Amino acid sequence: MALSEATLASSYQISQPRDNVFLDPGSFDSTIEAHGVRFVHYRAIPCPVGLGDRYDIRKTHSDHAGCSNGFLYDQAGEVLCAFTGNGKNQSFTDVGMLSDASAQVTFPRYYIGDLKEEIMLSPMDRLYLAENTALVVHFQKFEHNQTGMDRTSYPILEVEAIIDSSGKRYDSSQYKIVDGQILWTTNVRPGMDPSTNKGQVCSIRYRYVPFWYVSRILHEIRLTPASDPSDSERTVQRMPYQVVLEREYMFENEQNDVRAPKPDSPRQAVAPRSGTFGPR
Repeated sequence: MALSEATLASSYQISQPRDNVFLDPGSFDSTIEAHGVRFVHYRAIPCPVGLGDRYDIRKTHSDHAGCSNGFLYDQAGEVLCAFTGNGKNQSFTDVGMLSDASAQVTFPRYYIGDLKEEIMLSPMDRLYLAENTALVVHFQKFEHNQTGMDRTSYPILEVEAIIDSSGKRYDSSQYKIVDGQILWTTNVRPGMDPSTNKGQVCSIRYRYVPFWYVSRILHEIRLTPASDPSDSERTVQRMPYQVVLEREYMFENEQNDVRAPKPDSPRQAVAPRSGTFGPR
């Protein structure tokens, strides 16, 4: 016996729930924090100190605390963020070999312990590991400076080995680490090379604490409808950021001011060029 059209329609009718189902941004925050790494977020703002014109690109001010690579950095808070991708590539270009160490990272909406302060990210913001639990190794060559202070590409935390051009090795009894630089404390140190009138070339292998810059924001404005538990009204809330982080730039390449009032700053270290006390 054939069924009527009304009977067929009623048999295939899908019942719709009376209550709408919304995404819960708090659940996303909990998932990110459960698998996240603890970082300290520093906000970046262009440094205006000493500029006479807003289009001036020359550095006309002396070194001062908090200024690095043309930006001021203020600590915003601690955050647990989840790495969803991590890679390190090296490419050959006209200027040489460039290293690209990047990671895709998702942030929760709030800082640790503060559900009122939303995390707001911008390119050039910095992320530091909250604990020195993931050190990285770097090795390089440098020319010894007769002032007794040598600096490297990155701020040193621990030295594994130092060898000069004559094959002599040095240990921690001859130097100490001050502000990420090597300060020689005894007369047992590298000397001058009379053939070049420069400091001896040394090789060093050391460990340092890595940090990251926000290079790109993949998802800045992500909105979703959500229900307010207090009155069950529909609202629109922001979802977590997703950004691309790049490993730190060369520490040594910060701007150098020979007239800075703080000569012991890491970026003010005198270079071992043009004789014993020559400028950079």
